[in-house]
Amino acid sequence: MIQEQQMLSDKLAIQELNYRYFWAVDSNDEDAYISTWMSDGISEAVYGSVNGHDQLRARFRNMQAGLSKNKRHFVGNLVITIEGNKAQQQCYLLVVERADEPAVISTAVYHDELERIATGWKFSKRSIQIDPSWKQ
Repeated sequence: MIQEQQMLSDKLAIQELNYRYFWAVDSNDEDAYISTWMSDGISEAVYGSVNGHDQLRARFRNMQAGLSKNKRHFVGNLVITIEGNKAQQQCYLLVVERADEPAVISTAVYHDELERIATGWKFSKRSIQIDPSWKQ
């Protein structure tokens, strides 16, 4: 029973991490964004790979100036597998325009690796596969 409660608690914490990640992106809160990552976190995407907080900060700034500007990000269909202090997840991403006429801009799938540290769960690696319907 205690293990089941811990598993549920961990899954809720990982869901919350996802929500905090995208609230940070949508509200242009760089420090909140960085707080979701391990210090050596890796972000992989079709537009390149970055490693560590300094490179993640640079990617965040570039996203805010371009791809993520005036967008809302919605995450769902999370499938989370936890083994001790490590976890893997897959989830869907839906990106919509918020400044002009509402429209779906992109859908994607994340494949993530996470680690639990003293301050909670953090992303150690995020790999995004953007679907072919992406509108640039």
